[in-house]
Amino acid sequence: MNAIFDGQRLASFCSDVRQHPFDATRDVVAYLDLQKQYAGSRWTTAATQFRDYPLHGLLLEDPYTQRAFRKPRGYAGDAVMMDFLYGHPSVADMVDGASDIGRRICRFSACDSDPARAVRWRRRRVAVEIEAMVEARGHIEVFAFASGHLREFELLPPDIRGRVRFVAADADEVSLAGIGTSYGRKAVECSHTSIKQLLMGRARKLGKFDFAYTLGLLDYVTGRAAGRVVECLWDLIRPSGAVLAANFTRATRGSAYMEAAMDWWLQYRSRDEVSEWARSLYGLNACEVFEDPYQQIAYLLARKG
Repeated sequence: MNAIFDGQRLASFCSDVRQHPFDATRDVVAYLDLQKQYAGSRWTTAATQFRDYPLHGLLLEDPYTQRAFRKPRGYAGDAVMMDFLYGHPSVADMVDGASDIGRRICRFSACDSDPARAVRWRRRRVAVEIEAMVEARGHIEVFAFASGHLREFELLPPDIRGRVRFVAADADEVSLAGIGTSYGRKAVECSHTSIKQLLMGRARKLGKFDFAYTLGLLDYVTGRAAGRVVECLWDLIRPSGAVLAANFTRATRGSAYMEAAMDWWLQYRSRDEVSEWARSLYGLNACEVFEDPYQQIAYLLARKG
């Protein structure tokens, strides 16, 4: 069918996935990463052609892979996708309703893969930062941009939650409604705010904050606009506050599976590119750039003087 994929190899993967879904999916992910490197500029076309093979239909038995590919909310990385990665009870029915093969594929794709582990680490990392700031200051105000379902809220002890004014902003009103249902509107204030509105300064009406963060948004923002988002979050921070921003790196393992099997395309950045976001931040007191233990996501943690 094309020069990138070996049809016999993909047919063999079909057999392997049926017999050993978890291990075979791990092998498919590694294979696709290699093919992406080999394809170079041809990869976008190759990723589309991959979906013509029977292997793709088999992989779609995984509810996590299927949701990204079908895009019921119009985009791949919606808040429900994050719930799969968190192993959240809200997606249990979707997992339980899948085929046995689908559930076992999901155990790798959404649970054991390095990107999945990194996303769970990311959730914990922001919760740790919030808890540390509360313990140091007594009460803080937090702004979560592109909040999704704000599942990091669930990792905070009740006494910590009670000392935080949480404002969750997202362009997806369904996600915001989920926050209200899960945690109550008194616990979390919700703001329907798009990137365009943030860049236009409309988030300023929400007040000033001690901590602002965005975890998955910048994976979808091209060029200099990502740095502008960080600048806008920085503008919302009062003195001695902090901003945390994250981005999947160019070394992400499994990116080819996301693109070919899930039709899920991110904007990957190096650690150096993430560090560039700090260059235009006025009043910068301290800046830390780091990666998760799986070397999948890079972070900028900037503290204002």
